[in-house]
Amino acid sequence: MTITSPVAPRSGWTVLLRRPMFWAYLILLLFGLRSFAAGDLYAAGGAPIAALTAVLAQCLLVVLFTVLIRRLDLFEKEPPVLLALAFLWGAFIAPAVAAPANGALLSLAGKTGGASFAADWGAALAGPLSEEWLKGLGVVAILVIAREHLHRSLDGLVYGAMVGLGFEALENFGYAVNAALTDVNDDFSAALGSSVARLLFGVGAHVIFTGIAGFGLGYARTALDRSYGHRVLVAAGAVLTGYGLHVLWNSPLLGQLGVLGALAKYAVLVLLFALVYRYTARKEFAWFAATVHEEEPEIITPHEVYALRTGRARRKARRLARRQYGSVGAQRMHQLQDAQLALAIALENSPDHELDPSVDRARHDVRHARLALEQQGVR
Repeated sequence: MTITSPVAPRSGWTVLLRRPMFWAYLILLLFGLRSFAAGDLYAAGGAPIAALTAVLAQCLLVVLFTVLIRRLDLFEKEPPVLLALAFLWGAFIAPAVAAPANGALLSLAGKTGGASFAADWGAALAGPLSEEWLKGLGVVAILVIAREHLHRSLDGLVYGAMVGLGFEALENFGYAVNAALTDVNDDFSAALGSSVARLLFGVGAHVIFTGIAGFGLGYARTALDRSYGHRVLVAAGAVLTGYGLHVLWNSPLLGQLGVLGALAKYAVLVLLFALVYRYTARKEFAWFAATVHEEEPEIITPHEVYALRTGRARRKARRLARRQYGSVGAQRMHQLQDAQLALAIALENSPDHELDPSVDRARHDVRHARLALEQQGVR
């Protein structure tokens, strides 16, 4: 029996095509692609080898972080098409407006504060001010387009992280191409050096900024058991936190410490993101435990519920099955876990747990997986 990892019910194209926000998204995407073609892509024609180097480096970044982001939600994977839409907003739509806005804000900083002030604080003020709200709008757009997939705050965090990943990848590409064009010696070395530096220092920063903001926006939409004012405050706090972290990262603070200063600021980013994720992960497990609470022990036991709380706990259960009954036992345990997770999603999306055929099928899959496991001697 083959049971795939649980994925949220898909948004069919017929559903998307009936939503005005999706059409607005497509129009904005065309505008963003046109801006990219006239800007970074045109510039890349002057240094094709460097551009290829930058593309390969960013492909590595995107693949790595996409895998990591998809693993954040242990209980319900978001549809790939929606993750792609979030990525494309960050990659093409947000930069199309942010780039000219950055230039204008940097010019304003120079005129009002002087050249020295603009050199020190221009990036810290202009970048976050022009970029964070544009990325945040992308999260809002995806949450509107994919509203049936928005169940808890972690969903907002995941979509926000994908928007940030798209922005970071294209920003890194632009930096690498510009480095190659301004280097009088070697295009390839300049692009490679820029790409490596961006991967080593501050990698995933935009994922963190927009992921935290996405958490707040998702919370405001899904925490319906809390008051409207509370949800607005949490959303505003999360958005401002993402903005503040961007200011901190771009600022000259701790600059006198060199690499150590950058590492200290990066540690703050990672720590705050980890705290936000820990909160959302606990909420996800609480939802799962409550959803399957009334199921019979033949479907899921309290011990099995607890064993599904984290990725580490799941792997521990599979390792135990492997030690006792070999690789087939571990495979059967994995199938049982996936079937139980799929059942929780079916229960969440069902108006009637007893009469819904999708719930019946999910329970049947669990029983079938358990029978296969018991035949391996695991009881």
